[in-house]
Amino acid sequence: MAGAVSQLPLFGAMVTALSFPFLGHGVSRDPWWLVFPTDLVHVVVVSVWTGGLLMLVLGLRRQDSVLSREMTSTQTVERYSTIAGWAVAAAAVTGVVLAATELQSFGELFSTTYGKRLVLKAVLVAGIVGLGAVHRFRLIPALRHSGEDSTPLRKMVTTGSVEVVVMVAV
Repeated sequence: MAGAVSQLPLFGAMVTALSFPFLGHGVSRDPWWLVFPTDLVHVVVVSVWTGGLLMLVLGLRRQDSVLSREMTSTQTVERYSTIAGWAVAAAAVTGVVLAATELQSFGELFSTTYGKRLVLKAVLVAGIVGLGAVHRFRLIPALRHSGEDSTPLRKMVTTGSVEVVVMVAV
C-alpha cells in the first residue's frame, strides 16, 4: 500500500499533463484529427524532457561522493541525454505543426500576441537546447573522466537547474 501511495503524485502529474490536450486548444482547433494527437504527443514529450531533467538534477544534487559516479551519475546522465534528444526532436516537430495550425501566415509570428509569445518561447527553448548540448558534448565526457574531481558534476547540476527554471517559464 505504501508503494501505491508514493506513486500518487506521479499519477496526479500525468493526469494533469494529459488533461491539456483534452481540455485546451487541442480539441477546439481544426483540423481536429491533426491538432489533438499532435498536442497530446507534444505535451507527453515535453513532460518527459522537463520531468526527467528535474529528477536528474535532484538526483545529482544528492549524489554522495562515496558512490561510484562512474557507475551511477555518468550512466544515468547519458541515458537521460539520449532520451532528451529524442524528446527535443519530437517537441520541435510537434511544435512546428501546432504553430502552423494556429498561424495563418509567417508574418503573424511578429504581428500577433500568440506569434510573439511563440517566438519568445522558441528563443528560450533554443537556449535550453544549447545548454543541453553543453551537457551532452562537454560535461558528460568530462564527467566520464573526472575521477575524484566533482567540478563537471557541479556544473551539470548548476546548468541543469537553470534549464529547469527556464523550462517552467516556457
